[in-house]
Amino acid sequence: MVINQLTFTRFVAAISIVFFHFAISNPIWPLYLPSFRYLVEFIQVGNLSVLYFFVLSGFILTISATSSEEKINKREFYRKRFARIYPIYFISFILSVIFSTNYSAWDYFLNTTLLNGWVWNSNNLNPAAWSLSAEVFFYIVFPFIVPIICTLTNRALITALFVNSIALYFLQVNYNGFYLPKYLPTPIETVLNFSLGIIGGNIFIRFQSLFSRHARIMAVLFVTSIILFCVSILYYHYTWFDGFWLLSIVFLLFIISLSALPKNWFLPRLLSKPMLVKLGDISFSIFILQFPIMHMYDAFLARGRFIIGNTVHFYTYLLILIITSFMTYTFIENPLRRKINNYRKKKKKYTLEAA
Repeated sequence: MVINQLTFTRFVAAISIVFFHFAISNPIWPLYLPSFRYLVEFIQVGNLSVLYFFVLSGFILTISATSSEEKINKREFYRKRFARIYPIYFISFILSVIFSTNYSAWDYFLNTTLLNGWVWNSNNLNPAAWSLSAEVFFYIVFPFIVPIICTLTNRALITALFVNSIALYFLQVNYNGFYLPKYLPTPIETVLNFSLGIIGGNIFIRFQSLFSRHARIMAVLFVTSIILFCVSILYYHYTWFDGFWLLSIVFLLFIISLSALPKNWFLPRLLSKPMLVKLGDISFSIFILQFPIMHMYDAFLARGRFIIGNTVHFYTYLLILIITSFMTYTFIENPLRRKINNYRKKKKKYTLEAA
């Protein structure tokens, strides 16, 4: 099952993270204008988009895994996930090594093996890579978690949704100075966001026909999720460390309701335009290459002794990042995925012929 209207949202999330990392500390046009102060507040919490990626990842993988009646083939699943993330990540790692100094062999080992999320100080090599380490941990446990959740009754599934949400809340409570995330490795801390996506994916599959019959209600829920997000940021000023448990739930409501909108409605048709889908496809490259490309860009400017303003500097970098991400997706990520899929088809063909 392919839900094209979700794909472009990944691009928006990736770009918001780039703005968060590079546009806030060095004000660019039009962010320094008073009339854009509300936009600045959203960009200041752009790192929350990583949580959106986590929830969306759990949701999409669950939709893909459970839409087929076949049992999850762990070896095939891990192979596909490896082909999806590691080639582009390895390119980002090589670029990071070239333009970095004062890192130990241990740091390089942790980053090469994507164990960097378990040792926080090793993440400076590519600050965006910690989330990929959490993603890898989720991939490892996913084939074991999904079959359990899929066997739950509808009532138990809804109960699991509330239990997961409450657990996210208590994860963020400060108990007289004791703050649990301070002692939890990052992949463990973030797994509740992935599991929320898994539960949401199961809810969507089971109640999809009900959602289709009540499309207007889903549209209201979609608008409600956007309003809740805006209120959380503009009024309550939630950040990553203050309220992300709520925003993960809001993200899930957004994902389910947007997925349930009829494909012939204006918004799903707009979001399914090939150009927007393509931008969503390159979002992973944008996310993981953002720091290496910035290091290369700054090194080039320094070597040529070019001096440019913050606005030109950032938007030129952003254009380079998008073009580079398009190239890596087109010539590395997508071809490798096709090769793996063709390998699987050929292997099945030879097995049938041998039988």
